[in-house]
Amino acid sequence: MMPNPYQQYQSTQIQTASTGDLILLLYDGALRFLGRADLAISERRLDQASTDIGKAQDIVLELLSGLDFERGGDLAVQLRELYVFIYNALIEANVKKDAEKVRTAIRLLDRVREAWRSVIRGSAAAAPAPARAGGLAA
Repeated sequence: MMPNPYQQYQSTQIQTASTGDLILLLYDGALRFLGRADLAISERRLDQASTDIGKAQDIVLELLSGLDFERGGDLAVQLRELYVFIYNALIEANVKKDAEKVRTAIRLLDRVREAWRSVIRGSAAAAPAPARAGGLAA
């Protein structure tokens, strides 16, 4: 069976991405799932909303587990607090199918994603990335 060309492209994109780009991909994935969840809630497709919120929760947990408190210092601590807040909001959104909680998570993740994107653009010529996405403060 031949792999789907889009899946091959995604796999190559992930395998060749820098640490910063991988983090952006995580944010993009979470935002994509939350956008789908918001739509699913409005259309009363609650099973789909639950699935998409769950996927976004998994991504937030991955971002949280990747924090490096030694290198990230106060920024890593602040991001931990933000990720925990977002994760808890998503739990509540999933239990209550609360679209406003989903939108709050979208707004927060989008702001952090844009800040992260600015950092990456500013350090495009930086040294090679660590082997693991969690090696950075975000």
